[in-house]
Parts: sequence; structure tokens; C-alpha cells
Amino acid sequence: MLSEVPVPGPVTRPPAVRRTSDAATRARRYLAAIPPPEIGHGSDTATLYAACRLVRGFALPEAEAVALLADWAGGRPGWDRDWIARKVAAARKYGTEPI
Repeated sequence: MLSEVPVPGPVTRPPAVRRTSDAATRARRYLAAIPPPEIGHGSDTATLYAACRLVRGFALPEAEAVALLADWAGGRPGWDRDWIARKVAAARKYGTEPI
């Protein structure tokens, strides 16, 4: 009599875990290491560049990137969360750094 050989089931992998908190910590350190944007001295470009690093380089969700950028920018006049969110959305859409 042949003994039945168990047939293995499909191989399943656990879902990938995003370590957003690790990325957010590194992103926060990155922002602390670069000068804050100065209005009248390329602040739009600096903010867009920083947003690209956060959403593309660090792969942060947009909401988290907006919160970090708002802290980094220091609440300058005219820099509300909507303005920063537009920069982050542009960084996600038009940035050239690989995600």
C-alpha cells in the first residue's frame, strides 16, 4: 500500500510591511540637515525639491510629507498646508527621482 504524500499548499508570503516610521524619522533628519526655505531666495524650488525627496526618495505618503514639510517650513506667512500639499502633489507627479 502506498502511503499518501502530503501535497504542499500554495506558498504565501506575508504582506510587505512599510516602515513609514523609520522613513519618517530619516526624512525628519534630512529636513533638519538642510536650510529652511527663505521667501525671495528660491523657496518654491527648495520646497519642491524637499517634497520630491520625501515622497519619492523616502517614499512617504503625501499626508505625512505635508506634515513634515509644514514643520520644516516653520509656518511662514502664505505657506498654509494647501500650498504645501500642492508642492507635494507636484513632486509625486513630476519628480524625476525613482520611487
